[in-house]
Amino acid sequence: FQTPPARTRELSPTYIQAILEEMDDTANRARVGLLYVCGVRPIELTSLTPESFMIEDDEPHPRVAILSAKGGKDRAIPLPPAGVAFARDFIRLVQVARKDAGLNVADRIALEVKAGTVAGDAIAAHLDAVKSETLAVSFARTEATPAGFVSEGKLGDEAIAIGVSRAA
Repeated sequence: FQTPPARTRELSPTYIQAILEEMDDTANRARVGLLYVCGVRPIELTSLTPESFMIEDDEPHPRVAILSAKGGKDRAIPLPPAGVAFARDFIRLVQVARKDAGLNVADRIALEVKAGTVAGDAIAAHLDAVKSETLAVSFARTEATPAGFVSEGKLGDEAIAIGVSRAA
C-alpha cells in the first residue's frame, strides 16, 4: 500500500494580488507573473536570460524558450498579451469585490469602473470575456466614484475602483 502523494495547493488570486502589491521591483513582479500566469517552473525561471524571450516583429505570438526543461526537453511557453493579463487581473478583482460585497457567485451583477486609460482600454478590448466570466449584465466606465459596493485596488500600475451591485 502506497501513501498517495501530497496534493499541491494553488495560491488564490487574492493572495497572488497581495504578493504583487507588496513588490516594488518590476523584475520580481515579472518573475511572479511568469510563474503564476505562464506556468513556468521555479527551476526553469532560474535559467532564463534575455535571449530566452522570443519577442520579434515577425513573430505573431511572443514566447519564452525554456531549454532543457523537465525531462531534458526544450519547450516554448506563450506569453499572454498585456491586455489579456489586464483582463484576467480585472476579473480576479471583480470576483474579490463580489465576495466582499456579500454577493453570491451565481448572482448577475452590474459593474461600474473608474480606471486609468491603459487599464480601461484593456478591459474594454476584452469586455465580452469579462462580462461572461463575472456574470455582468452591464458595464460602465465613470470618472466619478462607481455605484454599488466599491472595491479599490491596482491594475498594472494604475489605481482602479470597481463598483459592484446585484443586477436588477
